[in-house]
Amino acid sequence: MAASNKMLPTTTSGVRPVNNGLSKLATVNYYVLATVLWCFLSVCAIVGGIYHCRANSYSYDIRCEAGLCVLSSTIAGVQTREINREDISEVRMVRLNKQGEVVDTNGMRHRQLSRLGSTVQFSFRSTDHAHATTETILFPPIDMGGNTRAAKSARRKIDDYITRHSDKPLKISNGRAVTVSGILAILGGLFSSVLSCMIGSWADRKVQINSGRGAGFRGKRKD
Repeated sequence: MAASNKMLPTTTSGVRPVNNGLSKLATVNYYVLATVLWCFLSVCAIVGGIYHCRANSYSYDIRCEAGLCVLSSTIAGVQTREINREDISEVRMVRLNKQGEVVDTNGMRHRQLSRLGSTVQFSFRSTDHAHATTETILFPPIDMGGNTRAAKSARRKIDDYITRHSDKPLKISNGRAVTVSGILAILGGLFSSVLSCMIGSWADRKVQINSGRGAGFRGKRKD
């Protein structure tokens, strides 16, 4: 019986280890898992930024040539509106609030005016079922930006085209391809993904733990 006990593996404390089957199960390296999750969220931020820019981009164009002005936009698909130069009666700059509504600026202070946007308003004659009516349209129906400089410049160019009857083609564009939030999300995602590749853990690291006297020693020891 004593001889058979010498054949059993024992630890340094003389206690035989219990084999419960857990030693054969694969362990999860949480550092690698956290790095993969980190990189995945970074990629999601990049994709989200690109989607935000595409979803909030817009383009408005005014093209006048051969006595015909074509207004086109890319909001909810390509939409166009044609207006003859002879039918345009007035072009003026108007001020808009945050809801896109035209605001009467009479009696407003300079501080209040600085909070308003600006765009161009067309007044033109429209014939519908042999009845001539006057319509107004905002184009673009949003703030053109530039602290009223863009709207003033567009109004002046269109007014010169109408009053002087110039045959020189006229083109005015106003649009936005990217957003601040989208750009920040893309840059943050790129920086985060590069950082995860540089300092993240992508492979299991074997660490030897000394739990007792002689632990981790292999081979025969000579006295």
